[in-house]
Amino acid sequence: MSDASEAVAEALRLNRRLAATLLVRKQELESELAAGPAAGRAEVLAAELTRADAEYRAALAELDELRGLGEQARADADRAVVTRAMASDPILVTDEQRALDAARQHIRELEAQASLTRPPDDQPAPGAAPAPKTREEADRDARAEFEALRAQRAQRAADTADTADAADAADAADAADTADTAPEPEPGKPRPRPKKTL
Repeated sequence: MSDASEAVAEALRLNRRLAATLLVRKQELESELAAGPAAGRAEVLAAELTRADAEYRAALAELDELRGLGEQARADADRAVVTRAMASDPILVTDEQRALDAARQHIRELEAQASLTRPPDDQPAPGAAPAPKTREEADRDARAEFEALRAQRAQRAADTADTADAADAADAADAADTADTAPEPEPGKPRPRPKKTL
């Protein structure tokens, strides 16, 4: 129970006791007036009865007010429980949470756009010219290119020589095969030459 509910319950208990006391006093005055007191005493009893009746009605009105406050305190306590439950529930999203999520998404989109328009840190900007080479660097690069071209030329020459040697060996093998399987020419006719195939 919350502090407000406890305070209202205590006030209700005290006001009920007061209302009960005032009701008893009012009933005593009514019974005394009904018994027919003396004329002077009757006026005093009537005034006390009027005052006791007003106090009793005020106590009843205050009881009604306190009951309303008690209901309000219970409703507030229930709302606090629901608010705590909603605040800790990850499924229920508040307007503030939606706004924060939208802001975070917008920041991520802006960062993605910025990364598309700027070059990475290890590459120069697209409009920036490369730094000019020194004479030594230019000579070293030219010599490396020259050596690479020379190596390619030597490799091509070696490949061509290997291909020519292989073709000559294949021609010789074909000629040997043809000579072994060819029929003997007629006497007096020249022997046919084998065809070269590539």
